[in-house]
Amino acid sequence: MKLLQALADTTAVAIENVQVYAELEQRVRDRTAELEAVNVRLMQEIRDRQQAEEQVRQLSLTDELTQLHNRRGFFVLAQQQLKVVRRQKSSCCLLFVDLDGLKQLNDNMGHEVGDRAIADAAEILKETCRSSDIVARLGGDEFVIFALNYLENAEELVVRLQANIARFNQESNRCYQLSMSIGIQCCIPDGETSLEQLIALADELMYAQKRTKKCGNR
Repeated sequence: MKLLQALADTTAVAIENVQVYAELEQRVRDRTAELEAVNVRLMQEIRDRQQAEEQVRQLSLTDELTQLHNRRGFFVLAQQQLKVVRRQKSSCCLLFVDLDGLKQLNDNMGHEVGDRAIADAAEILKETCRSSDIVARLGGDEFVIFALNYLENAEELVVRLQANIARFNQESNRCYQLSMSIGIQCCIPDGETSLEQLIALADELMYAQKRTKKCGNR
């Protein structure tokens, strides 16, 4: 009789332990599910924050009107490319482009039309350049292009740009004709060649072309 009672007590304890273990396992599963849910939300929050930061970064590097790189974006990207060019001892070209007659267009037809002309010019530049070229609007009517490995064929880029401008003027229904003055400076940069120097030299050549146009129109 005592043996049966002891066996019953042992069985009851075992059953109780099984219930306790089952409850503990359920608590562990519940807690694990809660932690996994928290982790999923945390990862989503991290992705959302990274996406927001990328959008802010893009906004800070992009010109709102043209969706080209802005001045800051150009210097960030072109400086990186210039370092690559120096390491590889390859060539690069910098084009400084000015949209002719923008002030007159703004004065005579309004800034909305002037902005449209700027956006059209930007599209022509994007169409002309390769995907690897860095195309930017520095501000106002000034654009700049940083292109790699064009040392021997730089004029081809200018000819292609002028052809695209001519085609736009022929095919578009705009109330204006686009014209651009272009200065181009190509080199195999050494350690002392700076981006600012290339811009200044190309800018000077662009203004020389603009002066020539004005003299020819007198």
